[in-house]
Amino acid sequence: MVSAEPNLVGMRRIGMRKAICLIAAAIVLSGCSSAEDSAKSSAPLTMSREAPAAQGGSVLSAAADTTEPDAPSVKESAPAQVTPADQRAVIYTASLRVRARKVDDAAAQAKQFVLAAEGYVANENSSTDPVTASLVLKIPSERYATVLDQLVKQLGDKLGLEQKAEDVTEQVADVDSRVKSAQSALGRLRTLLSKADTVGEVLNVSGEIDRRQADLESLQARQKSLAQRTTFATVSLSLVGPKAAAEPEKKPAGGFLGGLENGWNAFTSFLSGLAAVAGWLLPFAGLALLLGLPYLALRRRRRATRPAPEPELEEV
Repeated sequence: MVSAEPNLVGMRRIGMRKAICLIAAAIVLSGCSSAEDSAKSSAPLTMSREAPAAQGGSVLSAAADTTEPDAPSVKESAPAQVTPADQRAVIYTASLRVRARKVDDAAAQAKQFVLAAEGYVANENSSTDPVTASLVLKIPSERYATVLDQLVKQLGDKLGLEQKAEDVTEQVADVDSRVKSAQSALGRLRTLLSKADTVGEVLNVSGEIDRRQADLESLQARQKSLAQRTTFATVSLSLVGPKAAAEPEKKPAGGFLGGLENGWNAFTSFLSGLAAVAGWLLPFAGLALLLGLPYLALRRRRRATRPAPEPELEEV
């Protein structure tokens, strides 16, 4: 009879060997996974950037990013520079109101001042009753102060003056930079359009070019407006004529004569009011008479043709 003890010992030895093998395999696998993770983390960044381009390969995806991501920003590359005062972009506006003896002559003189300064008249309106004139004058910014001083002192009596100055140097610089960026992006898109291979790529890039072109035109319009407003100052000039001579106030008379005058004025006012009411009612009275005469004639005829009533018999 074979003993069971040696069999048990053999089974225990086999179980221990399996456990040791499993533990060793787990250690090897964990080491491989950690090595793989470290390899992924240490991979250069250029691989992740180049992967989408290798996978996509479309022209529009390459055209979507029109800026240079690795290029340093302006703030990081160079410190901010302060623009000198004589090179700053400033919008000057003024509103001037003047009382002149002769409005036409003052308006002609104001236009002479502006034309002599190489400006122009943007708008002009005038009226004769009352005599007034309004002009919108465009004056070169460097001669704005001189011409405004002439308008204030030589046209007549100044009634009011309002001035405003707005510094838009940063806005001008921002719009100029955006225009250049938009033009550069359009150039790159047109280059990509020439390299497009399929109809879909051509349509996509063409649509992107149209959108960028519309944005560029909007920026250019704003750029032109800023340039115009900073190059020429705007003066809104309003000219009015002299005041009419005021009539002397008439003092009311007192006593009997004053009462008689007041009563007569009241009586004449009453008569004038009564005459006004009669004149207002006269057309209606004529219409009532025109409609009432036929009615009265018809009523008289009915009364004439109506039989006389029989006399009542008295009871005995």
